This record gives sequence, structure tokens and C-alpha cells, in this order.
Amino acid sequence: MDERTMLYDLSLGVIWYLTLTCLGVIVLPISMLIFRRMPECGILLSRPLGWLLLSYISWILAYVSPFPFSRLGLVLVGVGLFAVSLYLLRVRSDWTWRRLRNHWRTALNGEILTILAFLLILLVRREDPFINSTEKPMDAMMLSSLIVSSEIPPPDLWFADKHINYHYGGYLLHAVPAKLTGIETEYAYNLAIAAVAGMAASIAFVLGRALFGRCRWGIVTVICTLFVGNLAAAMTALFHGFAPMKDLYAWRFNFLWNSSRVIHDPAETINEYPFFSILWGDLHPHFSNIPFVLFFLAVCFAMFQALNRHSFKTLWRLHWPLLILMAVSGGFLLPTNIFDFPIFSSYFGALIVAAVLWRYSVSKRWALTIPHGVVVFLPIFGFLLVSPFWMNFVSPLQGQLIHVSPHHTGLFEFLLVFGAHSIVTVVYLVLVGRRLVEKRSREEIGFFFAALGIVFVLLWAQSGYLMYALSPLIALALWIYIVYRAACGKEKKTVDADTRELFALVACALAWSLIAACEFIYLKDQYASARMNTLFKFHFPAWILFGIGLPYLLYAAIMREKSVQIKCCAAMPAVLVLLISLFGPMYAFASIFLMPNADRPITLNGLSFMETAQPAHYEIIRWIRENSEPSDAILEAPGCGYHEENLVSAFTGRSAFIGWVNHEHIWRGYANYPEIDARKEQAMRFYTSKNVEDVKLFLEQYPIRYVIFTSPDPACTDTFAQLNQMQAGAFRTVLEPIIQKTGNAFGRTSPFELYRVPENSRQ
Repeated sequence: MDERTMLYDLSLGVIWYLTLTCLGVIVLPISMLIFRRMPECGILLSRPLGWLLLSYISWILAYVSPFPFSRLGLVLVGVGLFAVSLYLLRVRSDWTWRRLRNHWRTALNGEILTILAFLLILLVRREDPFINSTEKPMDAMMLSSLIVSSEIPPPDLWFADKHINYHYGGYLLHAVPAKLTGIETEYAYNLAIAAVAGMAASIAFVLGRALFGRCRWGIVTVICTLFVGNLAAAMTALFHGFAPMKDLYAWRFNFLWNSSRVIHDPAETINEYPFFSILWGDLHPHFSNIPFVLFFLAVCFAMFQALNRHSFKTLWRLHWPLLILMAVSGGFLLPTNIFDFPIFSSYFGALIVAAVLWRYSVSKRWALTIPHGVVVFLPIFGFLLVSPFWMNFVSPLQGQLIHVSPHHTGLFEFLLVFGAHSIVTVVYLVLVGRRLVEKRSREEIGFFFAALGIVFVLLWAQSGYLMYALSPLIALALWIYIVYRAACGKEKKTVDADTRELFALVACALAWSLIAACEFIYLKDQYASARMNTLFKFHFPAWILFGIGLPYLLYAAIMREKSVQIKCCAAMPAVLVLLISLFGPMYAFASIFLMPNADRPITLNGLSFMETAQPAHYEIIRWIRENSEPSDAILEAPGCGYHEENLVSAFTGRSAFIGWVNHEHIWRGYANYPEIDARKEQAMRFYTSKNVEDVKLFLEQYPIRYVIFTSPDPACTDTFAQLNQMQAGAFRTVLEPIIQKTGNAFGRTSPFELYRVPENSRQ
């Protein structure tokens, strides 16, 4: 059985990977044209490009026309993209084959790394496949909605007759290969996590290879971006003496969870980092967007190269496809993860300013420089390209969004999260300062550092928190050096070296700016802890920016030094903190693969926990899938969130009258609380009423086709308290029974019942 399961899972992994690869093949000539100056000539970048273009074009067509977001629609769009590629291949065949011959080795190295990352995380998901904790059922619900439905915007399966009011672009991206292959949600979910890791590794490799010029350093960039942990994870691994965790619960919560909840205000905040998100397995927007954030950075790098090399007219004549892709890739960040759009648009804007300053320092003529700044408005064009998203999205946050932060981060907690990045940044700044002292007046440099020191002392004295004063000064120092490096430096100007260092500098300066901003402001939301979500939304992109930029900055600074002793002194702390940062990931992998598995299934089936422990519940899901229409509405007991509730709607793609009440509150905001709460009350009245007329009245008002009754989670105290009334409810006398079984749920014998609503019950 285990061998058959392994072969089946492997076959699904191959199908998923080949499907995404086919998306790259159909746009390969387009990618090679756009990214012709990248080290692999766009071969590796063709896969995310094809995935993005197919998803975006299908999405926008379904929004503005009757064109369905379905398998047929995706195939038609794919055929259109392939036709464009065939045309390019015909008119540029010699150039294309020559580039393939010249760059196939780099592409092959990156492809091997991509496959290894995909397989590694696929194996991790087989060890921990369950979609039943934290917000995984929510992610499954949104993924199912986009897999099953052909409507855009997609229906909210936990609020029937309403559309999803959330940034659902990541789920849409994962639904594309699921629709094309027919793979069901419980498998597609885990395959999507592995695909994100593999795709992100591929793009990070391309960026590292472009910065360093060597494939081995591309691998280092992948490790620094995706596979390092914070110092809290390293401390946990050392605390346990690297002894593997004994079960999944301990692995998840005693290790992983604790490493992502480090900063307290005094309530805990969210301090996730890419490696945690990969292993934790929530298919959230910030996680799904990792490869497309990296892809946007790759587009930015290609754009930065073009700006520094070409005149304004040549730029528009030769690189207009790149300009369009910049708008599309930047714009689609918004429906995928709203917070990434302003952050990475800011990165692009800062990069353009750096390019303008650099060109002026070379030409000394503003007339030849200013026109290049026009491209800074491309994010606005990108916003317009995804404007249909806003037609059906209503922000749940009303009133003043930005507030002064009442809390600041303690030094110890900060170092547990960003200690490694802090050490590397300080080493880099010391090397830069030393070089500036050699080239500039000592009085000028002394005055500059004295001014920074005064500001630092004043901020520290005002707050009493070191990082409140230090983080903005580090960001400021990097921004000042960017201006100096781009416009004032006396070094010989070289396009390649300056492009690489400025690209990495802007990434790290923005990362430190995001960290510093959290010490001064927070975004007001519906969470109890003021900075809980703000730290999460600002710190997570900083990890990605650091992973791409910091390794190259330190490398470039060390390589400029002539003294071997100085090179060793600078490299040693960086290597040391990198090794320490790998303690957590190594411990995580060792624990999950060495963990006893006699009592848990090893599979990619995210519902395997239900298939073995709650077969009646699993039978209901299978029956609904096979015997109902996607448009059929169902009724489940209202859920409170974070538990095994409303799983039938989440995994069948059928809309429930009401699902997780607290999440609907979060998604739809205070203005919709009355409607959400009214639905919960009506659903509970249906289940608990002993009056047949109440049941019939509800069925007359709402077109419910099937009713599911399972025991509420005891953690949902208000719903669970009415379990006895629900078990004695009159609805059973009105409905036609299909499945009536009992099984174990929440440590007790519980009912698993499915009913069909007869047509005569609505009269």
C-alpha cells in the first residue's frame, strides 16, 4: 500500500511539474527575447513567465467578458501564447538556437536545483500532508473555489451568493495547473507548496547568477533567500540537542511555531520567514507570492540593465515587451498579495531614481537622463491592468489606517529575528566606511558619522529602545551610500558592476526601511495586538530582499579589499552567522524525516487524516463531489475558524450558507458584521429548532440543496454548547437522508450525516 501510494504521489508530482514546464515551453521564445541579457537568456524564467501570462490573460478575459476561467479557456489562451512564440521562433530562429546552445549549461544547472527543491519540499509534504489545522482549511476553500468554479471573481464558499473579498491571486495561480490536470484540492494543495519552493529556487538562482556571475553563488543566493532560519530557530535546535522531535505536533508547535512568534508587544506578533512558511504549509498570499516577487525582481534587474545601457529611444524600441511585462508582473502582485504591491513598487521606483542618477553621473546631461525616469510610472499602469480586482473588492479596513506605534522591539528579540542580517550589514558598512575614508576627506566623513551619531543618541534617549534608533540609521546610511555610489562616486563607472551593486543596495536599503518603519508606525486592523500583522507584512518582504541583496553586497565589498587579512576578518562573521542560520532548517529536515511514522500516513493526500480517522466524513465529501453540481448550495454548521470545520464546502467547491464566521468578519469588515451574524443565527436556528415550520421557512428562503451535520469543534464553545439541541433538531424529519453514520471526532463519538432537500419541502 505504501509503495503504491508513493508511486501515485510521485506521478502526481511529475504531472504537476511537467504542466508548469509546459507553460514555460509555450512562451520560451518570448522569454528569451525579453530576458536576452540575463545569464540564462530567459530559459529558466520562461516557466514563471508562462504561468503568469496564462493566469493573468485568462483572469482578465473572464472578468471583462463571458470567457470562462475553465480548462478550455486556459487551453485557448495557451494556444494563443504558443502562436506568438511560433511566430518569434520563425523570424528569429537562428538567434534563438544560437542562444540556446550558448546558455544551456547555466539553464541546466538551474533546472537541477529547481527539481531538487521541488522534490525536497514534496517529500516534506508527504510527511506532513494534513490540511486540518490553523488556516489551512481556509486556503483549501479558496483553492477549491477557483478550481471548481469558472466564475471570476470566484464565489466565497463560506458565504453563499457572495464573491471572495480577499486577495485571491495566489490561489488563482495554483488553480491553473489543477484545472489543466484535473488534480483534486487535497493533492493540489500540497503540490502547490512544493511548486512554490521549486519556482522560487529557480528564480533566486537566476538572480544570484546574474549578480555574482557564477552558478555556485547562485546556489548560495537560493540558500540565503529560502533555506535559512532565524536565530530563534537555531536556539531551539540547540536547546533540544538536535534530537529529532517525536511527533508532528511537537515539530509544528514546539519548534516551527515558536520560531515565528519571537517579538512580543507584550502580546505575540507574527515573525514568519520564508523557510518557516515553506515548511508550515499554509497556502497564504504572502507565501504563494514568493516566486512572483522574485520574478518581479528579475524583471527589475533586466529593466535596470536596459536603462543603464540604452538611450531613451533605444530603450522603447528594443525593450517595449520588457516594459509591458514590468507592468503586468508588478500589477499582478496586487491581487496576489495586496501588501507586496506598494512595497515592491517602491523598490522599482527607487531603482529607477538610482538609474537616473547613474546615467547623469556618466553623461553629465540631464536632457539625456530625465526621459528614462518616465518608466517610474509603470506601476501605475500595472495598477490599471488589475483594476477589475477592485471592482469587487471592498477593503475591510475603514477609517485611519496608519497609526503611531505604541510598542518597540527589544534588542534581544530583534537579534533573534534579524541578528544574522544585522551582522552582515554592519560588516558591509564598515568595509564601505573604510573605503570612503581612503578616498574622501577625513573631515567630511567624520562630520557625517558625527551627525548620524547625534541623531542615534537622540532617538535612543527618546524611546529607550536601541533598535528604534539603530534601524532607521542603518537604512539612512544605505540610502545615502546609494546616492553617493550612483551620482558622486569617483570610481570608474562600469555598467555591469554598478548595476549589480546598486540593485543589491536598493534591496537592502528598502529591507531596513521596512524594519525601521515598524518601530514608528503600524497599520490598524482587526487584530488585538497593534503590530502583530504589521510586523508580518513588513518583515516578510525584508527577508526576501535581504536574501537577494546582502550576499552580493558583502561579496562585492570583500572583493574590493586588497588585504587578505581584511578579507578573512570580513568573511568570517558572515560565514559563521550563515552556518548558525542553517541550524534551524537542518534540524527541521532531520526531525521530519527521522520522526517515527507508524501512526501516520505518508502521502500527499491532505485529507488522509479524515480518510483513516473519519471515513464517514470523507464519504460525504466524495459523495457531494460525484453526485452534485458545482452550483448546488449546501448548509453546514457555522464554524469559528482554525479548526476542522466546514470541510465539505472547502474540499468540494460547493458554496455553504455560512462557514468560518470570524474569518468572514475579518474579510468583510465591521460594516458586514450584522449580515454575517444573522446568517450564523439562522443556520443555528435551522439545526436546533424542533419546529418543522421553522425548517421549511428557512428552505423556502434559501436554495439549499444538501444539508450536512457533523459535530462542532468543542473549541467553538457557543456552537458546541448547542450540540444536544442540534442532535434533536426537527430538520431530520423534513430532509431525505443519504448518509447517516457515526465516527470519532474531537475525541468522542460524533454524527456524520448528509441529507438532500426534497423539492416538496420548499412549498
